[in-house]
Amino acid sequence: MLDTARIGRQVTIALCYVYPNVLPGKYQPLARQFARTYLEHPPGITDHEIYVVVNGFPDNTAQRLFEPLPVKLLFHNNWAKDLGAFFTAAKSISCDLLVMCGSHVNFWKTGWLDQIASAFMRYGPAVAGTFAMQVPEPHIRTTFWWTSPEILLSYPFLEDGSHRYHFEHGKESIALWSEQRGFAPYQLTWQGAFAREHWHPATLEEGLVRDQHTMRDFGK
Repeated sequence: MLDTARIGRQVTIALCYVYPNVLPGKYQPLARQFARTYLEHPPGITDHEIYVVVNGFPDNTAQRLFEPLPVKLLFHNNWAKDLGAFFTAAKSISCDLLVMCGSHVNFWKTGWLDQIASAFMRYGPAVAGTFAMQVPEPHIRTTFWWTSPEILLSYPFLEDGSHRYHFEHGKESIALWSEQRGFAPYQLTWQGAFAREHWHPATLEEGLVRDQHTMRDFGK
C-alpha cells in the first residue's frame, strides 16, 4: 500500500526531460505534450523539481514550451543523444533519485511519481523503469527510468555515442551491471514491482507513462 504520509519528505527527487532542439518541428510538439499531460495527470503529492536538458545547442527560449511548468534548463551538446543528456543531468543535479524521461514520454494517469517514490523508499536507489524486456538481454528500457545519480555516474562502459544501445540492453547494460554490484533492478507498473525474472512488456494500462513504442504497439 502506498504510504502517502512519508512520500516527499525523506528523499529529493528530480524529474528530467530530454528536449532535442535539433529538429524543432518534431520535438517541440512532444515537449508541449509532455507539459500538457503532466498538468492533466499530475504526479501526485511527491515533492520534486523539473529539469529539461536542451540537447543540441543552448537555447533559453525552450523554457516557453513547458509553460506553466517551473522547469530548470540544462544544456548538452547532443553527444550520445538521450544518454548523454542523462549523464549531464546526473552531473549537474544534486538529488537522491533522478527520474529520466525521453522526448516521447507523456502521462495518462495521476499519481505516477508517488508510485516511484514509494518504490524507491522500499527498494532503494536501484535501476528501475516501467518498461522492461527479456530480449536480447533482460533490460530496463531507458525511455522512462530512474536511479541515483551516483549509480549512473559510476557506469564505466560509455566510451562513445555508439554504446547507447549497449548501455540499455547489452550484456553489460546499466541494469545488469548495477545488479552485479548489489542493486537489484526492478520493473514498476500500476500492477506493482517485478523482479528481473518477471520482467515483461507492460500493457497499455500497466505502464506508468506512455511513449512512442506503447502507442505504436497498441495501435493508438
